[in-house]
Amino acid sequence: MDDFSKKTFLGSGWGSPPTFVKGANQVIMTKDVANINQNLSVLFKTKRGERALNPNYGSQLNKFIFAAQSGIATKEIESSLKRTIQFYEPRILVDEIAIQLRNEENGIIIISVSYTLRKVNSRHNFVFPFYINEGTYLDTK
Repeated sequence: MDDFSKKTFLGSGWGSPPTFVKGANQVIMTKDVANINQNLSVLFKTKRGERALNPNYGSQLNKFIFAAQSGIATKEIESSLKRTIQFYEPRILVDEIAIQLRNEENGIIIISVSYTLRKVNSRHNFVFPFYINEGTYLDTK
């Protein structure tokens, strides 16, 4: 287990979902780029209005669940996510959001976010699969 008493300049936080180390009275933590990617995942999965103490937190991906998969919907998703990331993940600058419409029958959309860390100009990538029907065994062909 890492020593999180030393501060990282990108931050650290609880893993998601919160996981505890049996017998050690500790929670598994993430830091740096892993923490940013996990925060993006939580941000994208949280519906705006879902958190009572911060009702504006979250994305509006849920409003695109039954939208027709088209270029217009792709641009709307992209601009919505850019605004959300800009407001709730200030440690990064979004370089590009690429959206792939994978499978219209199963409603699979792959969202790739390429970003640069503000403090060190280091480039990274985060891929978020967005499914109409969540599940482990979806056919993605």
